[in-house]
Amino acid sequence: MPAPHVHDHSQDDVRVYSLPYAVPELPVDLQAVAALYDAAIDDCKACIQERLEPVADDAATTASLVGWACLIMAETYGGFPNDLLAHTSPESAAFNTMASLYQRTWGSGSPTEVVHPAAVKLTWAERRTACVWALGLVLAPDPYEAGLPSVEDCCPECAGQEDGDILIVTDNGITLIPNNPV
Repeated sequence: MPAPHVHDHSQDDVRVYSLPYAVPELPVDLQAVAALYDAAIDDCKACIQERLEPVADDAATTASLVGWACLIMAETYGGFPNDLLAHTSPESAAFNTMASLYQRTWGSGSPTEVVHPAAVKLTWAERRTACVWALGLVLAPDPYEAGLPSVEDCCPECAGQEDGDILIVTDNGITLIPNNPV
Protein backbone atom coordinates (compact mmCIF):
# COMPACT_ATOMS: atom_id res chain seq x y z
CA MET A 1 0.00 0.00 0.00
CA PRO A 2 1.36 3.45 -0.86
CA ALA A 3 2.45 5.85 1.87
CA PRO A 4 -0.25 8.27 3.08
CA HIS A 5 -0.84 10.90 0.42
CA VAL A 6 -3.47 13.28 -0.93
CA HIS A 7 -5.30 13.27 -4.21
CA ASP A 8 -6.55 16.77 -4.97
CA HIS A 9 -7.43 18.04 -8.42
CA SER A 10 -9.51 21.00 -7.27
CA GLN A 11 -6.95 23.48 -8.60
CA ASP A 12 -5.74 21.81 -11.80
CA ASP A 13 -7.42 20.88 -15.07
CA VAL A 14 -7.45 17.12 -14.56
CA ARG A 15 -11.10 16.88 -13.45
CA VAL A 16 -13.26 16.30 -16.52
CA TYR A 17 -16.52 17.23 -14.75
CA SER A 18 -17.43 19.81 -12.14
CA LEU A 19 -18.52 18.19 -8.90
CA PRO A 20 -22.23 17.93 -8.12
CA TYR A 21 -23.65 20.91 -6.31
CA ALA A 22 -25.02 20.99 -2.78
CA VAL A 23 -28.71 20.43 -2.21
CA PRO A 24 -29.88 22.47 0.80
CA GLU A 25 -32.50 19.89 1.81
CA LEU A 26 -30.00 17.01 1.94
CA PRO A 27 -26.81 16.82 4.02
CA VAL A 28 -24.47 15.65 1.23
CA ASP A 29 -20.76 15.22 1.97
CA LEU A 30 -19.41 16.75 -1.24
CA GLN A 31 -15.87 16.60 0.15
CA ALA A 32 -16.16 12.81 0.32
CA VAL A 33 -17.38 12.71 -3.30
CA ALA A 34 -14.50 14.98 -4.37
CA ALA A 35 -11.92 12.86 -2.51
CA LEU A 36 -13.26 9.69 -4.15
CA TYR A 37 -13.33 11.27 -7.61
CA ASP A 38 -9.78 12.62 -7.28
CA ALA A 39 -8.43 9.25 -6.07
CA ALA A 40 -10.20 7.55 -8.99
CA ILE A 41 -8.75 10.05 -11.47
CA ASP A 42 -5.33 9.06 -10.15
CA ASP A 43 -6.31 5.37 -10.32
CA CYS A 44 -5.13 4.83 -6.75
CA LYS A 45 -6.95 1.61 -5.90
CA ALA A 46 -6.16 1.68 -2.17
CA CYS A 47 -7.50 5.22 -1.83
CA ILE A 48 -10.55 4.46 -3.96
CA GLN A 49 -11.48 1.60 -1.64
CA GLU A 50 -10.91 3.77 1.44
CA ARG A 51 -12.84 6.73 0.06
CA LEU A 52 -15.81 4.62 -1.07
CA GLU A 53 -16.76 3.98 2.57
CA PRO A 54 -17.88 7.51 3.60
CA VAL A 55 -19.78 7.95 0.33
CA ALA A 56 -21.62 4.65 0.79
CA ASP A 57 -22.20 5.28 4.51
CA ASP A 58 -24.64 8.08 3.76
CA ALA A 59 -27.71 7.74 1.52
CA ALA A 60 -27.66 11.43 0.56
CA THR A 61 -23.99 11.29 -0.45
CA THR A 62 -24.58 8.07 -2.39
CA ALA A 63 -27.51 9.80 -4.11
CA SER A 64 -25.25 12.72 -4.99
CA LEU A 65 -22.68 10.46 -6.69
CA VAL A 66 -25.31 8.38 -8.50
CA GLY A 67 -27.32 11.44 -9.51
CA TRP A 68 -24.13 13.04 -10.82
CA ALA A 69 -23.35 9.94 -12.89
CA CYS A 70 -26.92 9.95 -14.25
CA LEU A 71 -26.63 13.62 -15.18
CA ILE A 72 -23.32 13.01 -16.96
CA MET A 73 -24.88 10.09 -18.87
CA ALA A 74 -27.91 12.20 -19.84
CA GLU A 75 -25.72 15.10 -20.97
CA THR A 76 -23.34 12.82 -22.86
CA TYR A 77 -26.08 10.94 -24.71
CA GLY A 78 -28.84 13.59 -24.91
CA GLY A 79 -30.98 11.66 -22.44
CA PHE A 80 -30.45 8.73 -20.14
CA PRO A 81 -29.55 5.69 -22.29
CA ASN A 82 -32.00 2.79 -22.01
CA ASP A 83 -29.16 0.43 -22.89
CA LEU A 84 -27.44 1.28 -19.64
CA LEU A 85 -30.42 0.03 -17.64
CA ALA A 86 -30.68 -3.05 -19.84
CA HIS A 87 -27.34 -4.24 -18.44
CA THR A 88 -28.38 -6.38 -15.51
CA SER A 89 -25.90 -7.91 -13.14
CA PRO A 90 -25.45 -8.06 -9.39
CA GLU A 91 -22.98 -5.18 -9.76
CA SER A 92 -25.44 -2.91 -11.56
CA ALA A 93 -28.71 -3.72 -9.75
CA ALA A 94 -28.54 -1.03 -7.04
CA PHE A 95 -27.34 1.61 -9.49
CA ASN A 96 -30.12 0.64 -11.91
CA THR A 97 -32.71 1.03 -9.15
CA MET A 98 -31.69 4.65 -8.64
CA ALA A 99 -30.95 5.38 -12.30
CA SER A 100 -34.38 4.15 -13.42
CA LEU A 101 -35.94 6.59 -10.96
CA TYR A 102 -33.77 9.33 -12.46
CA GLN A 103 -34.81 8.31 -15.97
CA ARG A 104 -38.53 8.34 -15.12
CA THR A 105 -38.38 11.74 -13.40
CA TRP A 106 -35.70 13.46 -15.48
CA GLY A 107 -35.95 17.23 -15.13
CA SER A 108 -38.29 17.19 -12.12
CA GLY A 109 -35.60 18.19 -9.62
CA SER A 110 -31.91 17.97 -8.91
CA PRO A 111 -30.42 14.55 -9.70
CA THR A 112 -29.54 14.08 -6.03
CA GLU A 113 -33.09 14.81 -4.85
CA VAL A 114 -34.59 12.57 -7.53
CA VAL A 115 -32.57 9.44 -6.67
CA HIS A 116 -32.38 9.99 -2.89
CA PRO A 117 -35.62 8.11 -2.05
CA ALA A 118 -34.21 4.98 -3.70
CA ALA A 119 -30.82 5.38 -1.97
CA VAL A 120 -32.50 5.50 1.45
CA LYS A 121 -34.06 2.08 0.83
CA LEU A 122 -30.76 0.41 -0.10
CA THR A 123 -28.52 -1.43 2.33
CA TRP A 124 -24.98 -0.16 2.89
CA ALA A 125 -23.60 -2.92 0.63
CA GLU A 126 -26.06 -2.00 -2.13
CA ARG A 127 -25.18 1.69 -1.81
CA ARG A 128 -21.49 0.83 -2.03
CA THR A 129 -22.06 -1.23 -5.17
CA ALA A 130 -24.11 1.62 -6.67
CA CYS A 131 -21.25 4.02 -5.85
CA VAL A 132 -18.71 1.80 -7.59
CA TRP A 133 -20.89 1.59 -10.69
CA ALA A 134 -21.59 5.35 -10.66
CA LEU A 135 -17.91 6.17 -10.21
CA GLY A 136 -17.05 4.03 -13.22
CA LEU A 137 -19.53 5.99 -15.32
CA VAL A 138 -18.23 9.34 -14.07
CA LEU A 139 -14.71 8.28 -14.99
CA ALA A 140 -15.66 6.92 -18.38
CA PRO A 141 -19.11 7.70 -19.79
CA ASP A 142 -18.04 5.41 -22.62
CA PRO A 143 -16.67 2.51 -20.54
CA TYR A 144 -14.67 1.22 -23.49
CA GLU A 145 -12.65 4.42 -23.74
CA ALA A 146 -11.62 5.33 -20.20
CA GLY A 147 -8.56 7.27 -21.36
CA LEU A 148 -7.36 7.94 -17.83
CA PRO A 149 -4.09 9.82 -17.37
CA SER A 150 -0.97 7.93 -16.42
CA VAL A 151 -0.61 7.18 -12.71
CA GLU A 152 2.97 8.46 -12.85
CA ASP A 153 1.68 11.80 -14.22
CA CYS A 154 -0.96 12.24 -11.51
CA CYS A 155 0.19 10.46 -8.41
CA PRO A 156 3.90 9.56 -8.07
CA GLU A 157 3.17 7.85 -4.73
CA CYS A 158 1.05 5.29 -6.59
CA ALA A 159 3.65 4.52 -9.27
CA GLY A 160 3.73 0.89 -10.22
CA GLN A 161 -0.03 0.42 -10.12
CA GLU A 162 -1.62 -0.46 -13.43
CA ASP A 163 -2.81 2.24 -15.80
CA GLY A 164 -5.21 1.32 -18.56
CA ASP A 165 -7.76 2.15 -21.16
CA ILE A 166 -10.66 -0.20 -20.45
CA LEU A 167 -12.67 0.20 -17.27
CA ILE A 168 -14.31 -2.83 -15.64
CA VAL A 169 -16.66 -2.15 -12.75
CA THR A 170 -17.57 -4.98 -10.36
CA ASP A 171 -18.68 -5.26 -6.76
CA ASN A 172 -15.01 -5.70 -5.87
CA GLY A 173 -14.10 -2.28 -7.22
CA ILE A 174 -12.81 -0.72 -10.37
CA THR A 175 -10.30 -2.50 -12.57
CA LEU A 176 -8.52 -1.08 -15.57
CA ILE A 177 -7.28 -3.41 -18.26
CA PRO A 178 -3.76 -2.18 -19.11
CA ASN A 179 -3.44 -0.24 -22.33
CA ASN A 180 -0.20 -2.09 -23.13
CA PRO A 181 -0.88 -5.70 -22.07
CA VAL A 182 2.16 -7.92 -21.96
